[in-house]
Amino acid sequence: MSKAKVYSVPAEVANYALLTREQYARMYRRSLEEPESFSAEQAEEFLTWFRKLDRVSNNDLTQGQIRWFEGGELNVS
Repeated sequence: MSKAKVYSVPAEVANYALLTREQYARMYRRSLEEPESFSAEQAEEFLTWFRKLDRVSNNDLTQGQIRWFEGGELNVS
């Protein structure tokens, strides 16, 4: 099996990043540990809603049902 090469991010590129590696790791961990509240907060902060959602998620993997942001209507095209 071959080893993948890993390249460092140049400082001039990293300076434009919106998050540090540590901030990203915290957000990622929270998205796994608290998916409902994390997703609700992100949706509220970064999406424009015509109508607010009624429910963040409604999932039943045994039935193959996966729904996000039920009742909400987004301002996207």
